Amino acid sequence: MVTVGEQAKRRFRHGRRHLAVAGLLAVALLASACSGSTTSGAAAAEFEGSDEPGPGVTADTVKIGFTILDSASLEAALKIEFPDQGDQEAQIAALVEWINANGGIGGRQVEPVVRTFEALFDTAESEEKLCNEFTQDDEVFAVMMWGMFQENLRPCFAANDTVMLEHTLYPLPEQTMRDLAPYYMAPNFATYEDIIRGLGGVFEETGFLDGGTVGVIGVDSEANRAIYEDQLGPMLDEAGTPAVAVRWIDLKDSANTRAGYEQAIIAYKAAGVDRLITLGGSRLLSFFLDFATKQDFAPRLVLTSYDNVDFNNINYPEEMADAVGLSASPSWDFVESQLASPANDEEAKCAQVLIDAGIEPGGRENARNGQFYCDGLLFLAAAAEQAGMDSGTPMNAANLYQGALDLGDTWSSGQNYSTLFDGVVAGAAGYQSWVMNPGTGELELVGEPREFE
Repeated sequence: MVTVGEQAKRRFRHGRRHLAVAGLLAVALLASACSGSTTSGAAAAEFEGSDEPGPGVTADTVKIGFTILDSASLEAALKIEFPDQGDQEAQIAALVEWINANGGIGGRQVEPVVRTFEALFDTAESEEKLCNEFTQDDEVFAVMMWGMFQENLRPCFAANDTVMLEHTLYPLPEQTMRDLAPYYMAPNFATYEDIIRGLGGVFEETGFLDGGTVGVIGVDSEANRAIYEDQLGPMLDEAGTPAVAVRWIDLKDSANTRAGYEQAIIAYKAAGVDRLITLGGSRLLSFFLDFATKQDFAPRLVLTSYDNVDFNNINYPEEMADAVGLSASPSWDFVESQLASPANDEEAKCAQVLIDAGIEPGGRENARNGQFYCDGLLFLAAAAEQAGMDSGTPMNAANLYQGALDLGDTWSSGQNYSTLFDGVVAGAAGYQSWVMNPGTGELELVGEPREFE
């Protein structure tokens, strides 16, 4: 095993065609792209024939919404720490000025609309309010959103013909992405099914299941229960380590959430659970660890990028001491000391835009949101160009979705090991396993980067 700094920087490359793995893997990736159950053309065909412009679009301009998450109150209330993201409004302004000076999006100048969202009061009501503000008050074409975990937000944007660019660590199954298409796009993330498939590789490479008693904790939702029943449960059964305790947590009500965590810990202790798998995204595990530490329950953890690896390592280092995991979004998983930035050309380009504007992007952990805003603008510009929006194709969600799918593996993200759009607009195409070094508190990579099979 070697450190991220020694290994990942060699492999965190732009574009799937630049993923530094053996030639055999490159062939396998190509075969996967060609033999998937749904081709890009077939998926896009559902949305052909749209000739009306989307909301917030004129012949010369396009309104893009940006969310800034205010986490100060949440940090104070829970006594937790998030890496400082700098002056995000200044970052957005600089990035918009730059993209406009370089052709804009679909030949149109971007008009930014910035709204701040209070993380401490993330409720269905507050997210519906945010959706209504962006769609009805501002009438934006697309929104770059992050830090929003309620189930009503994404259908709200789709119902209002508004494109979403996902940055929240909120895993969605492929079918849900299809249901939300052509409005839902996650250029830097993988589908939920891909993540679970990747866990099979993690189990194999780290020996996580060997000799363990497995428990599962998940957000109580139809999607999570289906993922467990259809994928994770059978995977564990086949490995000979079925889950002895599966608990579902209701995150909609604080009283139910507290009771759910407490009952889960009692059940895990009674069943002798010493390995824990999480389903549902970053907040579930973080809140659970806060309860678990107070009740002396410290199972070995397996995490994915959706579990906010770096955040938990900062705030719960003892509980993370022998964790293993799947990194699909290295920008979220690693800090500067582990993976120095820039690690690829796209990340360097975005950092330079800010530097030229007099803004210091900071280390990897401080540049996550600025990188997302930059990647988002570049993605929208690439998809719009692919769709021909600068030469007459109407700018709307359906045509943008078609353009994104047609990018295939030609667009590169500053936040992924590799990128591929195939069937749905979820771009992360590769992952790597890691283990935590308990002596240093640093992530160490295992094996080679792999595709989601």
